[in-house]
Amino acid sequence: MKKLVIAALLLSSCAPSLQLAQRESASLARDAQAVVFKNPGETTAQVPTVFLRGAGLKVSAVNEGVEVCRERDRPGLWGCNLPDVPGGKLFRISVTAGAVESGNVTFYREASGARPIFLPLE
Repeated sequence: MKKLVIAALLLSSCAPSLQLAQRESASLARDAQAVVFKNPGETTAQVPTVFLRGAGLKVSAVNEGVEVCRERDRPGLWGCNLPDVPGGKLFRISVTAGAVESGNVTFYREASGARPIFLPLE
């Protein structure tokens, strides 16, 4: 798991070219005291999982009364298992402490089959 997260964070520097290569309109971006996963496309982003990292970071996101984010195996590393995000919608993760240094989202689209779509934090 640790190696997967490190590899994902290293890929973060390839954000624009990776997004273009995947022909993907969704994005993960900072917005004031939050990180927002936007899905402007027409199809649902299925099983989105967001990883965020930062010194002293604390985040929170609630879906149907249930917290979807939890701190992982080391301080400042968070994982959020978001609900499916329909086309034209977004999901906001509140930053309650610290600052986000890096992050990424992985999700699926029906047309992509078993191939995940990976997008780094913009």
